[in-house]
This record gives sequence, C-alpha cells and structure tokens, in this order.
Amino acid sequence: MSIEPIGERVTALEEWMKGHEALCAERYGDLKDTVTWLVRGVFGMLIGIVAWLAVQLWNGSQLRVEALERAQAHAPVDVKPAEAGALGARSPAS
Repeated sequence: MSIEPIGERVTALEEWMKGHEALCAERYGDLKDTVTWLVRGVFGMLIGIVAWLAVQLWNGSQLRVEALERAQAHAPVDVKPAEAGALGARSPAS
C-alpha cells in the first residue's frame, strides 16, 4: 500500500470539484428552465380561469337584465292618482 503525496490528493480533489461544479451548473440550468416553464404555465392557467370567470359573470348579468326587461314588458304597472298618494308620491299640485 502506497501513500499518495498530499499535493496529488489536492490536485485530484480540485479536478473532481471542477467536474462536479460543471455538472451541477448544467443540472441547475435544466432545472431552472423547467421551473420557469412551469411557472409560466401556472400563470397562463390562472389568467385563463380569471377570463373564464369574467365571461361567466358577464353572461349572468346579461341574462339577469334580459329577464328583468321581459318581466317589466309583460307586467306593466298602472298607478292611479289616488294610489300614488298612498305610496308616498307627490301630486303635481303640491
């Protein structure tokens, strides 16, 4: 069994660290690209969900307005002058 000199061990360790750093940098770059893609995808989905929700709210409000207009057109309210006073409306003379 031979003992390696300290200088050779340090040189071998430095070479291994350089190779290891290059490998880690490559893996980090790949991981960073993947995470960036996933984050963009999640934000895209959130924007899509918010847009879908806005369309649903718009359609619901339009249906509500149409239903109110139809109800108002089919059920006209006749208010007689005597009833108007009872409802708290002012008459033109007062």
